[in-house]
Amino acid sequence: MRILVEINEWEHACCGMDFQVGDAATWKLRAVDPELSAATELPRFQEEHHGETPEPVPHLPVTGTVRAIYAVTYPLVPIPGEPRRFTSDPSRPTRSPMERVEAGPSASDIAVFHVELEVSDADELPGYVEDAEAAVARRATEDAARVQLDLMRDPVGRILEAAADLAEAQFGGWCTVQRATERSALTVDPEQDRATAIWWVRVPPDNGAADQDPDLTGRIGMHVGYGSWWFPATPENAALPADFLEAAAHGRVSEHVRDRGADGKRLETRVEARDGRVWVDSEDLPGPASGIGVALLGGRTIDRLGHGTAPYVPWQQERVAG
Repeated sequence: MRILVEINEWEHACCGMDFQVGDAATWKLRAVDPELSAATELPRFQEEHHGETPEPVPHLPVTGTVRAIYAVTYPLVPIPGEPRRFTSDPSRPTRSPMERVEAGPSASDIAVFHVELEVSDADELPGYVEDAEAAVARRATEDAARVQLDLMRDPVGRILEAAADLAEAQFGGWCTVQRATERSALTVDPEQDRATAIWWVRVPPDNGAADQDPDLTGRIGMHVGYGSWWFPATPENAALPADFLEAAAHGRVSEHVRDRGADGKRLETRVEARDGRVWVDSEDLPGPASGIGVALLGGRTIDRLGHGTAPYVPWQQERVAG
């Protein structure tokens, strides 16, 4: 019979062996959740040799013949609502056949190797037992997901989702709009030279600042240009994403580098609403006497300096006029 052995690239890079199609190979395996095995049509097992499998979970050496090898990569996708952040998407794997895997690190984008291993029907294979720690973590993740979905339906969430509906309707045809389905989070990117994207996200109280008022239902993060603002998640503040969106679309967002003399510079992002309200996010840079050079500054700060004092251009002005 054939089984599927999943080998994490990081584990193999550390101390894995050479192997190729046709080789006899032995790995210590633990069974993967049968629901996941169903997606691969072969009984699925995970190789692990760093002692991370808890004692109660069956974990046995299994020997067989390598019949096929696949390098599995996952695409990087933007995280809605979080500026310039990406995550891998395991739901969209790409499997590329290989003949041989060398010991040591492989191509940087390979996440795991899938090895089809032919084993004897008489061999003992480990049965599936859920890891107690993993079960606790899974339940915590499920609980957190329920909280996020509930927040999407409360008064604040309904306002944020209405703003997301508006953004999709107004700009979805010609901007890249990334909208989360499991929480209130949105990115609108005009992909236009010298224009700025906008991001917003709502986080529950336990993801907020240490001094967060526990009576508040979390915070709303607004990000536009190089500026970031965090507001208590109230119905009044839930209206701000629509204001920021309108300002970004009409070119009322600008970056400024202010000279403070011996005290250094101040970097500012300014957002101006149609009614005259202004939001400013600033970052102070020390002067030359501090001894802090450009090489010690963070990438975001260097980007802000490089942008200099300049407004962002309106998004396709003829389409958002009014």
